[in-house]
Amino acid sequence: MKITVVLRFSSLGDVAMLIPVIYPIAIEHPGDRFVVVTKGAFADVFVNKPQNISVVPAELGGRHRKFTGLFRLAFDIVGHLKALSRQGGCSFRKTQVQIADMHCLLRSLSVELAVKTVLLAHFKSTKSKPIDKGFFEKRKLCAATDKELTQLKTTHRRYADVFAALGYPDLKPFKPLFRRGKHGKIITIGIAPLAFHVGKIWPLERMQLLIEKLLHNPNIRIIIFGGGNDFEIDLANLWTGKYENVSSAIGIGGFEKELELMSTLRVMVSMDSANMHLASLVGVPVVSLWGQTHPFAGFYGYGQNPALAAQVDLACRPCSVYGQLSCCTEKDYECINTIPVSDVLSKIRKALYLPYTPSSSNDLPQS
Repeated sequence: MKITVVLRFSSLGDVAMLIPVIYPIAIEHPGDRFVVVTKGAFADVFVNKPQNISVVPAELGGRHRKFTGLFRLAFDIVGHLKALSRQGGCSFRKTQVQIADMHCLLRSLSVELAVKTVLLAHFKSTKSKPIDKGFFEKRKLCAATDKELTQLKTTHRRYADVFAALGYPDLKPFKPLFRRGKHGKIITIGIAPLAFHVGKIWPLERMQLLIEKLLHNPNIRIIIFGGGNDFEIDLANLWTGKYENVSSAIGIGGFEKELELMSTLRVMVSMDSANMHLASLVGVPVVSLWGQTHPFAGFYGYGQNPALAAQVDLACRPCSVYGQLSCCTEKDYECINTIPVSDVLSKIRKALYLPYTPSSSNDLPQS
């Protein structure tokens, strides 16, 4: 038996991007086991997973915090590996264990070292492979001068390369987590108006104007999606109270219910945020808005059509891979603030009338 431990702690979008890669591999190799180690808050995003995938939640703010906590996590992981070996009727000494580090920062490297140390007590050596994040290419992409504006390898492809190095080179296309039914007369559109960083958030007054223009069509229903902090809840309450055909999915009760609801959408409107990736998991076309960040950095939604990305051409874009920087120009966040409402409306219409087929430029088996 071969067990692959996959380390990917954050963020939610990055964890969600792992699903289109690991699910097809697990289905193709039913005799092997795959153990995903991620933040406890993200563990439930692995819905409808193949039986040979399991998740070990890392409570990084609790019992797994600090140096001693990371060793506690390592013992938890190894204990889980032993249990899987027993379930498979295999001696743990004969079980091949390998580690796919999809995080490749100090925390994951520390966990990897701790796991290897614990496994040495069982006389086991462990093969490991870290992800190549492409730091230098991304630095050139975001440079203030001599910017190299070219499409970089996607994060999905980078994940796939790690698995290929560990013996899983043949990848199959990913099927959406939920089967999408036929759409009737009612057009349901999801809107996820916020993101973690201000450089990725379209002005809320523009989003409200977009909602008003969409609701000119009496057949359109809008569902607001978000993470559930107080501001998001207040914003959703404001819009649901103001507009009759607007409802909120915030606090619906877990990732499975949220993803199942997303699968009923005709289109999702999202920032460069986790909701873009969640909607991609259920085969929903996404009109995404990009400010400081850029699809070329490799974080576009799985299978999404690049023509549905709303963005403006500025010499300073992109200035950040993740959108965490303060604006470096005199015009505060011109990159996101000036995306026209008309442009977003046009892309929504395009998404509604074009059949959803995974874009060849984002299709996983390609380099």
